[in-house]
Amino acid sequence: MGKSAKGRFVNKRVMVAGGLSGIGRAIVEGLVEEGGVVTIVDIRTNSRDNNMSAEDFCNNLGEKNYFIQADISSQKEVERVFDESEPIDALIDTAGITRFKKIEDLMSEDFDKIMSVNAKGAFLLTRECSKRWRATKRGGPIVLFASNLAFVGAPDATLYCASKGAVAAFTKAAAAELGPYGIRVNMMAPGAVETEFNSDYRAAGAQEAWESVTVLRNAGESILPDPARIAPAAIFLASDDARPVSYTHLRAHETDSYL
Repeated sequence: MGKSAKGRFVNKRVMVAGGLSGIGRAIVEGLVEEGGVVTIVDIRTNSRDNNMSAEDFCNNLGEKNYFIQADISSQKEVERVFDESEPIDALIDTAGITRFKKIEDLMSEDFDKIMSVNAKGAFLLTRECSKRWRATKRGGPIVLFASNLAFVGAPDATLYCASKGAVAAFTKAAAAELGPYGIRVNMMAPGAVETEFNSDYRAAGAQEAWESVTVLRNAGESILPDPARIAPAAIFLASDDARPVSYTHLRAHETDSYL
């Protein structure tokens, strides 16, 4: 990622859940390039990308950036994260898991685990952040991550699709509810990105399938973007440049006359 000339995050702290690897890591690096400081939250202590420790990653980023290990599917853990972090100006949640299995091979434990991290985690982070902002009469941006698979199904990814669909629906409702308090809630729904998160799935045939149906591509390159191409959009949504943007729509009673 090239150096930003904007410096949109000078004197701002952003919390990034899932910030050690993949898209989250690229977002963290982009925020620091723009002058921000980051509270990185992750259940891992080493990056999935290159096995770099959280300590080394934060040291490379510079002082004031720090790491908190936590399980975002736990209410107590999320409360602890906000207690241990300095007050934040923006929240970005990229944390997520999946288990690529056929429906008949999935167990109820798979459902519970995937939903608890992907959907419940987004809820818990949003609730705790908005509660603290409202208590101090502050607003700010929250950026959640769903997926294109919230809207388009994929074989062997049923629970991941379901969990990301939940994030998409939650984002719409949260944006409508929290908007009057100056809290903007937005969601990104990227397609497949070249990360370690989906490397086994891609190697098992998904890469070839995606190649066969995708029209837009760059000659000589993979059709899949790397995380650094996704990060700028999330950084924009978390910045003041996106203050008019909130992912919501007319409420049902406001559309009755059109139904």
